[in-house]
Amino acid sequence: MSTIDQRAQIPLLILRITLGLFLLQWGIEKFVLPDTTAMIFAGFYGIDGLTHTIAYVLGGIQCAVALSVIAGFQKKISYLLAFLIHSVSTLATIPLMLAPYDPGNHLFFTGVPVLAAMGLLWYLRDYDTKFSLDAVRQ
Repeated sequence: MSTIDQRAQIPLLILRITLGLFLLQWGIEKFVLPDTTAMIFAGFYGIDGLTHTIAYVLGGIQCAVALSVIAGFQKKISYLLAFLIHSVSTLATIPLMLAPYDPGNHLFFTGVPVLAAMGLLWYLRDYDTKFSLDAVRQ
């Protein structure tokens, strides 16, 4: 293992854990606030009538992906799924990002660097071995 590979392990571990926790928080919200989830789906995705059951299923999937990311499990798949999940929410907020100084819109752009970080984590997944379940399995 090269010096650069060794030096990348800790930053990638930090990135993996923090991005996983970011995604996990939104997954848990679907259980804690299913009505808010329904409002978000109606407002941003044009999907009306989201039931609590669907919110719970989506939350379960999102939590499973987030925990897989945190654990470094099935990195090729879980990191890509995390990226895709966050891509959908980021793309849905583009109209708000284009008006950043309208009240309440200034924080939507923060999703862009998070999306970039998720893409970077997926791209560098083979170097992300510190405390990774995939590395343990190999």
